[in-house]
Amino acid sequence: IVEVIRNAKRLLMTKKEILALIDDGKLNHAQDKIAETWLGVPLIIQNKVIGAMAIQDYNATDRYSKEDLDLMLIVSEHIALALERKRNADMLRQKEIASRKKLESFSSFLFQISSSVSSTHDINDVYKAIHNMLIQFFNVKNFFIALVDEENDKLTLPYFCDEMVDCYDISNISDPEISTPTL
Repeated sequence: IVEVIRNAKRLLMTKKEILALIDDGKLNHAQDKIAETWLGVPLIIQNKVIGAMAIQDYNATDRYSKEDLDLMLIVSEHIALALERKRNADMLRQKEIASRKKLESFSSFLFQISSSVSSTHDINDVYKAIHNMLIQFFNVKNFFIALVDEENDKLTLPYFCDEMVDCYDISNISDPEISTPTL
């Protein structure tokens, strides 16, 4: 079957041809009994071999013919398409499941934010909670919250966390260029 996959060619062999391949070291055979007739065809999708299928008979040397090989090749095309469709359907289903789980997690995340806002008295604790909750969805080693101060036409950074420095409440920093840059 390896030859069928490697060469992307159909193959009809007798026991004599199989034994010759074994003797030449081109075929490893693990079974005690060798088929009298063996027929294999590649499974091909978009000019790419995705596998192979084979049939064999242990009794009759003339069980399969050139016509059987042609018919098996036609069947293999349909089987390859069916396998590809099934594989694509399974991948789509997995993506849908992952998307659904992410949406459910996101809904839970939004609920947690709402709960945190209503149950926490310190706004800095809310910022930290948001930061910690975002870990479910993103790499948040570097995270900040910037808020617009329309009254003073400035931008404030009430929460700042960077992997190069500790996380802190940047609004307490006295440097006005850092804490309140002009919009």
